[in-house]
Amino acid sequence: MRSSTRIILVRHGEVDGIEPPTFRGREDLLLTPRGVRQAELTRDYLLNLGTATALFASPLNRCQTTAEIIAGPQGLLLEAAQELNDIDYGQWQGETHQEVRQRDPQLFDAWMTAPETVLLPGGESLQKAADRAVNALGRALVRKEGSTIILVSHDSIIQLILLHVLGLPLARYGTMELAPCGVSVILHRKDAWKIRSVNETAQLARLG
Repeated sequence: MRSSTRIILVRHGEVDGIEPPTFRGREDLLLTPRGVRQAELTRDYLLNLGTATALFASPLNRCQTTAEIIAGPQGLLLEAAQELNDIDYGQWQGETHQEVRQRDPQLFDAWMTAPETVLLPGGESLQKAADRAVNALGRALVRKEGSTIILVSHDSIIQLILLHVLGLPLARYGTMELAPCGVSVILHRKDAWKIRSVNETAQLARLG
């Protein structure tokens, strides 16, 4: 009997720019000291879930560092996956939500209320980001079927993967709040998905 494949989705640890909300995108930010500690606590938690067989991460530093911390005690070889990279926000990258709202209120409102309709200026569409996120998920399944796989990525990409698994439209993007180092677990068997958990953060409780 074919066993389930378990996919553990982990958002990277804290970086500058989470508050106030900022379109970080492809900006290659470092983890804050708190973000490093979040990754360490998440590493310890994931060890209790059992040994993984593969770990894929966005190429950006915040994900690579989070993944390296997680990979260490499990002896995993970290593989960078371009398809797990954050959304390309184009001209919005590095700007706060307030700055974009003031400069281009109509487009910002469209992004917040109907993101599936927006082509980000100089960036990509939500559909393009969703396609590559789903491709990354599919590649991991093909290579490591029947095992446990960890994907370390961004809140945007993890949201898109969860929407796909749930069969929800891109119009629902933005309805999930995923914390730094939040853990979501999904299972795949016989072409069917099950959600085990979304945005687990109990492992971070001691940080306050």
